[in-house]
Amino acid sequence: MVKWKVILEVIFLVMGMVGVPLLMTDVIVPIPDMNNPGNIEDTSTSTSTSTSTSTDTGNGENTTVNISLEINSELALAELNLPGNGTASDPYRIEGLELSTQGEIALSLQNLNSHIIVKDSLISKSGSDFVECVIIDKSENIIFQNNTLQCETNGIRISDSASISVINNSLAIGETGIVGVDSVNMTIDGNHISQSIFVGIRLFSPQDTVVSNNVIPAPTIDGIFVQDGTATIIKNNTITGSQRGLYLLGSDFILVEGNQISNADWPMIIYTSHNSTIKENTVDNFDNVGILLENGSQDNLVVSNTVTNGVWCLNIKGSTNNLMTNNTVVDCSEAGIVVENGANANMILSNQFSDGKWGVIVANSIQNSIFNNSVIKFFESGISLANQAHDNEVMYNYVVDISFFPIHIFTGSNDNYVAFNDFEGNGDSGSLGFDGGLNNVIDQNYWVGGGSVITMIGSSNTDSNPADNPYHIVNVSISVNVSGTNLTAGVEIFWYVVDLFGHSLNFVLRYTLLNGSSFTLYQGLGMNYTIPDGIFDGGDQFTLSLTYTGEYGMVGGYSLMTTYTYN
Repeated sequence: MVKWKVILEVIFLVMGMVGVPLLMTDVIVPIPDMNNPGNIEDTSTSTSTSTSTSTDTGNGENTTVNISLEINSELALAELNLPGNGTASDPYRIEGLELSTQGEIALSLQNLNSHIIVKDSLISKSGSDFVECVIIDKSENIIFQNNTLQCETNGIRISDSASISVINNSLAIGETGIVGVDSVNMTIDGNHISQSIFVGIRLFSPQDTVVSNNVIPAPTIDGIFVQDGTATIIKNNTITGSQRGLYLLGSDFILVEGNQISNADWPMIIYTSHNSTIKENTVDNFDNVGILLENGSQDNLVVSNTVTNGVWCLNIKGSTNNLMTNNTVVDCSEAGIVVENGANANMILSNQFSDGKWGVIVANSIQNSIFNNSVIKFFESGISLANQAHDNEVMYNYVVDISFFPIHIFTGSNDNYVAFNDFEGNGDSGSLGFDGGLNNVIDQNYWVGGGSVITMIGSSNTDSNPADNPYHIVNVSISVNVSGTNLTAGVEIFWYVVDLFGHSLNFVLRYTLLNGSSFTLYQGLGMNYTIPDGIFDGGDQFTLSLTYTGEYGMVGGYSLMTTYTYN
């Protein structure tokens, strides 16, 4: 027989093992005696479960040695005579292992219930065949810790197992890092999973599982994917550069807390999932929706998250009875939050939205509550009820620095209630706009600064407390019925006012001389005035202004800045 020289840096394999059959291909690699761990020659029997292959270069030298380990029963485990006694306080120890395979499983642990720890080992596998480096199957009480995996395929697969811990490992993986299937009480903590072209961590039907403190840079599809999970914690993970950062599918009672997800297309998707808490996560720099609740996701709590620098920050789509509260949403180019497509009976409470195009949009949805939010510095609108938004309540919101509409109710959006909101410092066109909705009620809102007009189209919209909705005038204008800037006696000045509520208004028309002196020309209820002869001196130059006082004492006005000269 050809003499092969192989040094195995495997501590536990020198313990005098007997009776374990060898899986072999071209040549048998013997297991060294614990008292003679050096080179072994011309041996044709073995006591380990290992696979070895070699390639002869033609000069008698071995260039590749592939080694795998399979332990598939408690009997096989006992025959290995490992350090430890298999209890929680003194587990069997597999340490310093070096395995390398091509196209085969490198380490397989099956049908085991003794406590085992596998640590400080190097495991590699070449070939992209979707076969895992490491398999843990139908087993429990295994700790896989501080190992290095270099695999062109999937990394670790845990199936039909319980109480498995994968802790502080480094995985350079070509396909998916860690896969868990139908397993309970797993702990996946502190791992660094890189080079994955598919998913960092993928779990199917996990239960009572903790996924925490993992670092997953640049997976192509998902950072963490959980399907049909229950009672699972996903906490303090860092995910960068994925298509989807975290994807919950059909999962219930999941806690997603303290994760940091950046540079993803869709940082966080909650799809057909229920009774979960999305808490204190940071989502940054994304190309689509920051946190999305979709397709029947119900009774979820989204609380105290920070979502910044994206397109659509928060989105509830076709999902009901969710609560989004105390989130900080900044600099999303399209919208702070969109509630749409049958997203009913959700509550948007005490969030801070700032900087973007639209603040809050409710569309094709009913019975949502938009309460006590700060909506600051948006271009198009602060809060929009659009496209069949019915029976929604918009109350106690603070809406500031909106370029166009602090609140805008669109055609077809009916029976909404807008009350007790505070609008401050909005632009000249910062008004509450109605484009034809029916039976909407505007009640006890407060305006300060800009936004001095309200447009309400549709006779069935009501203003039950006009004193607390101070500005109701639309399209106030003032005109003079002569061309040029020279006026004579008998010239008529008139103004056009639309007030769809029919409130009585008291108008005051004044002229102001260029030296700053102001004089009242007209005060009354009409909408026109004729300049009488002798009111001005020849050559006087002045501007005109119109102010009005509503029946509840609110004041508004319009100035015509053209300078006139009296002949």
